Parts: sequence; structure tokens; C-alpha cells
Amino acid sequence: MSITQLPQLLSAHIDTAARAVAALQTQFERAAILLAQKCSAVSGPGTKTLDAELLDKNQLASYELAWISADLLAAQTVVRNLSAA
Repeated sequence: MSITQLPQLLSAHIDTAARAVAALQTQFERAAILLAQKCSAVSGPGTKTLDAELLDKNQLASYELAWISADLLAAQTVVRNLSAA
């Protein structure tokens, strides 16, 4: 590999990272929806809202999801900044 090929190689790796982060975002959104459903209770006809008691029972999952959200945002920021460079 020559030095002139490095930008193309870096670009390919950034594209791969961007696709991986996008796939993780999709899985994160699915997990968030499932957790919200698990922590929701009927509050009226055809209406569900988050229930504090159910959230407490799923506190560890909520915490982990928040932690993942922060890591995912960091990864998205890195990929975006590398893509702009």
C-alpha cells in the first residue's frame, strides 16, 4: 500500500463505521420502544403512559439504555466529524 491510497482506505473505514453506527441506532430505537411498552400502563381509553412503578421495576434496563444512548451519540459524533474532515 502506498501513502496515496491511505485517504481511500480511511474513507472506506469511515463508511463502514457509519453503517455500523446506523445499524446500532436502529437496534437502540427498537430496544427503547420495547422498554417503553414494557413500562407503560393504560391511563385512559386507548391511551398508555409511562408508569413510574413499572419504570422502577425496569430501572436497570432504563439505566443501561441511557448509557447506550450516550455511547451511541459519541460514536455518531466521531463518525460525523471524521466524514467532514
